[in-house]
Amino acid sequence: MKIEVITLHGVWNYGSVLQALATQYFFEQLGYTVEFINYKRNDFRSIGNYLCYTCKDDLFLKSILKSLVLLPTVIHWKRMFGIFCTRNLNISKREYITNADFYDHTPQADIYCTGSDQVWNSTLNSGTLPHFFLDFVPEGKKRISFSSSFGKELLDDWEIDEVRRLLNRYDYITCRESSGVNICHSLGLKQVHRILDPTLLLSSKYWKKFVHSRPVKQKYLLVYQLHKEEGMDDYLKEIAYRCQLKIVRVCYRYDEIRKQGYPLLIPTIDKLLSAIYYASLVVTDSFHVTAFSTNFQKDFISVIPAQQFGGRIYDLLTLTGLKARAICQFDDFSPLDNVIDWQYVERVYDMERKTTTRFFEKMLKDKQ
Repeated sequence: MKIEVITLHGVWNYGSVLQALATQYFFEQLGYTVEFINYKRNDFRSIGNYLCYTCKDDLFLKSILKSLVLLPTVIHWKRMFGIFCTRNLNISKREYITNADFYDHTPQADIYCTGSDQVWNSTLNSGTLPHFFLDFVPEGKKRISFSSSFGKELLDDWEIDEVRRLLNRYDYITCRESSGVNICHSLGLKQVHRILDPTLLLSSKYWKKFVHSRPVKQKYLLVYQLHKEEGMDDYLKEIAYRCQLKIVRVCYRYDEIRKQGYPLLIPTIDKLLSAIYYASLVVTDSFHVTAFSTNFQKDFISVIPAQQFGGRIYDLLTLTGLKARAICQFDDFSPLDNVIDWQYVERVYDMERKTTTRFFEKMLKDKQ
């Protein structure tokens, strides 16, 4: 049987492609054939589109300068993530561009699935995109979601009725965060379940096949920073001093090479996972780097972003009993004194993986 998945595999970032790979492997282990619908959001359809979208709120001269700075990075992203997806993901040959394409050339499958990541985030998607809600799927076909995310705590008023209409057509819904389950409940949807991010549904044994050499010989503190946070550099310097560690920083843009620490310049997927695996300590404000740190059982500190993006990190840390590893201010060094009970964390993950596997084994075979 075939499952057709629509997700954010075409977004040029590490978490998006890794969750897509994990989704594919999860369903294949259950005996299903998996194909990703070859759809990319308009802002990721070309380098020009991405630069226009990224710089759209800037003044003209600033947007030109910003585009020139970003251009080498975006070219590298497009090539690197494109190669990874081509080699590792089963993607449909047909490309879907407009919403009409989904109706005119609906891919054939037994089951249709909205994948993980922030597929239902109307802010990132610049609106409610019907195809991410499987609006194109013919009547009588099974619709499911797999660890899908709204990327926020509450829906905006303008989208509530439309999202309720679209989600009411699903046979089964699973969300990545508790906030997503709460949103669905507020819409009157009752049979909604929270499950782990797909990358965590696979044990470290699977991910270790991507691990190769150490980035540096010395013991090091790995930094993966997405958001600008005043005080972060001083905090890292103090942590490195206290722990006697070299600072190694993931620079996911060329212009970040000037930042503090030994630069890992736009590492491949393998090099990023290797850097997390061999680190003595990881400091990050990224959800997926936090997730991989826990999966590889690495000491870590999660910096909860001042913006709206911290909820998913806190949700994961609450589930695993690791809230003591989170900080909101850069005068908090208490995580260094917190000893992680990795046996407890692994028990939680093992239980979640078994429960999710049993749920999907039964649900995918259920008749509508």
